[in-house]
Amino acid sequence: MCIRDRALREATTHWLRHTGASQDIATRPLKHMADDLGHASMGTTDQVYIQSDMKERARSGKEREV
Repeated sequence: MCIRDRALREATTHWLRHTGASQDIATRPLKHMADDLGHASMGTTDQVYIQSDMKERARSGKEREV
């Protein structure tokens, strides 16, 4: 079994949900995402999906050579 197949077999529903939401967040309104994910607050969705992405982009930018 290849690594990719193993990773998919070991994937949890939470991981799949988070992965899908992470891909959708760039193209859908925050309010729609919060509602679909069942978050009581758009702030939760913002913190988990947008702020964490911005932090990751900043971290990867600091690590690159100029």
